[in-house]
Amino acid sequence: MSSVLDKIQAPIKLSEASPEIIKAVQSAIGAKVDGICGVETILKFNAFKKAHSLGEPDYLGATTAKKLLEMLSSGVPILKISPVGLKLICDFEGCRLEAYKCPANVLTIGYGHTKGVKPGMKITKIQAEEFLRQDLAEFESAIASLVKVPLNQNQFDSLVSFTYNCGIEALRSSTLLKLLNAKDYKGAANQFLRWNKAGGKVMAGLTRRRQAEKSMFEKPVPQT
Repeated sequence: MSSVLDKIQAPIKLSEASPEIIKAVQSAIGAKVDGICGVETILKFNAFKKAHSLGEPDYLGATTAKKLLEMLSSGVPILKISPVGLKLICDFEGCRLEAYKCPANVLTIGYGHTKGVKPGMKITKIQAEEFLRQDLAEFESAIASLVKVPLNQNQFDSLVSFTYNCGIEALRSSTLLKLLNAKDYKGAANQFLRWNKAGGKVMAGLTRRRQAEKSMFEKPVPQT
């Protein structure tokens, strides 16, 4: 499948690419490999591009193809959030079916969803769960792209929760990521606790969340 990416030169819209190209992209970004450019594939692909500053979303060009090939050849398994990690996020986010402003003064709805939210907006529980699924796909892909060292499931889950709450740009520019990619896992774990402010003020809820994420990051995964 890597050979089809080798041949990419002029940018093409991913949704208009051949099934073979889409399958190669899906393999690299950890999406379901079916050759169909659905919502999950687009979200993960654009998160991958954003994490690597690869320009306009939705389009696959030579530079993006080269970076995807690097992912394919790395041999690093691409993880998805576990039920335990999902519960951590849902417990802290809660689910609200009408738009509100979070402590950072950002319009929010559902399980902490912020894209396209407007004042007075209302959704159903099913829509909230769909937003959650879409957001998780984006953050899972970003972590797979940004983290260059092996992660166990607990470390991955804690980073998904952190990025879900703080954002991809926050993770990319963080000392946490810098230390993690230098294989300083202990130093990276200690960085979680620094991210407990909103609007310049320490928030009790954020402090609890960062403590929970740090504990999860440091918790060994039982050998099977």
